[in-house]
This record gives sequence, structure tokens and C-alpha cells, in this order.
Amino acid sequence: MRSAYIYIFMFVIFLVVGCSTHQYKTMSQSFRLGLPILKTTNQVRYVEISSDKVESFLASQGINPQYKNTADDKYCVVEEDWFVNTLLKEYYTFIDEVGIKEYQTERNDCDDYCRAFTFFCKIKSLRTLNINHSLTVADVFFHKNGDKKRNHAINLAIVLDKEGKLKLIYIEPQDASVFLNEDNRNISRNVYFWGM
Repeated sequence: MRSAYIYIFMFVIFLVVGCSTHQYKTMSQSFRLGLPILKTTNQVRYVEISSDKVESFLASQGINPQYKNTADDKYCVVEEDWFVNTLLKEYYTFIDEVGIKEYQTERNDCDDYCRAFTFFCKIKSLRTLNINHSLTVADVFFHKNGDKKRNHAINLAIVLDKEGKLKLIYIEPQDASVFLNEDNRNISRNVYFWGM
């Protein structure tokens, strides 16, 4: 647990000292010019949804564990293309730059990566995108293949597909990859907790 706090501290320092300074400067200049913050930034389109909509959508996808948590009233759903091709790549670069890319059992393992990715998304939405709500990214804990002795932590995200419909994707934050669709049903059936 102590290592997770160290990573979060390093992440905050990284952001304050100069993470993506060009993008942040561009967004800050737009904000200073008094441009209204619409449902589009200069990087990505998004929609806001309520926590009730988040829960009902996840339940419709077969994810309705006894333990779940939406901490906020509203969330932002971004385009899948931007999420996968921009955000995940930036996250993978980030974990390499701060030295947490290498897996270490009990010290830098699945739950640490899971929380680091959620925190990275929170900072990205607030500091770079100027979005007032968190992205629809959750920590997910599930039993691998239904085996209660084989727990794993990953992330899920609700994104907008090309038609603008809500879509569920699972992310392996250790290597910033997206699970294949056939893996989704197995994961969904075995989720015992999610928190957003």
C-alpha cells in the first residue's frame, strides 16, 4: 500500500513539474481567452452522464456485483478512438517515465496499476482537457475464470463508439492494452467490485 502512495506522489510531482506542457499550455491559453467550455475540447468530444446511467449501463452489460461505488453525481464519456489511441499511449509513456512500468509482486502489481490508471485519467480530465467531471473509468476487481483464489485488478471504461453509443471496454493497466471482446463476458460475470 505504501508503494501506491509513493506512485501517486510521484505522479503529482510529474504533473506539477511539466507533464505535457505543450498541451497544457495550449488548453490554458484557450481557457484564458474566455472561450466557453462546451461538450468539445480541442482534443476530444464527450458527453456527460449521471451516476445512475453509469450503473444501469454496467448492469445492462452483465456487471452488477454486490459491491459497487460511484463517488460522483456526473461523469464524462469520451470517444473510444481518443481514449485508446491518445490517453492509453500517454499513460503507458507516463508509467515508463516515472519508473513503475516493471511489475513487482506485492509492490507494484495489478491493484497498483489499476489505481494509477484511474488517477492518471482523473488528472488528465481536469488539467489537460478542462473537463469538470471524471472520465467514466473504474477500478475493477474480479475472479479470473471464476476462481475465487485468483483475483485480478484492471480498469473498465465507458466510451463512445463511432455511432456515439455507449460502449464498455476493459483495460489492462499493466501494459495499457484493451481486452478482446470475447474476454469481456468472462470478466463481467466474475466482477465482485467496481468503483468509479
